Amino acid sequence: MKVKTLFKFILGGLFCLTLQVQANGIVESMQSTSTINTTYASYTRMSTEELQIAMEELSLNGEYPLEMGVELMKRWTTES
Repeated sequence: MKVKTLFKFILGGLFCLTLQVQANGIVESMQSTSTINTTYASYTRMSTEELQIAMEELSLNGEYPLEMGVELMKRWTTES
C-alpha cells in the first residue's frame, strides 16, 4: 500500500512539474513575438507577403488595424 501511494505521489509531482515547464515555455514564446510598427509609412513599404504575415500576427494578438487591412485588400485586388 505504501509503495502504491509513493508511486502516485511521484507521478503527480512529475505531472505538475511538466505542466509548469510547459506553461513557462508558452509564456516566453508569447513575450518574444516581434512588435510590428503599424504606422502608415512602415506598412506601405512592406511586400504583400510581409503585410499578410504582419496582419496575421496582429490579429492573433487581438489587434485589427483598419488601414493595414484596407491596404492588403487593395493589393489583393490589383495583383489578381
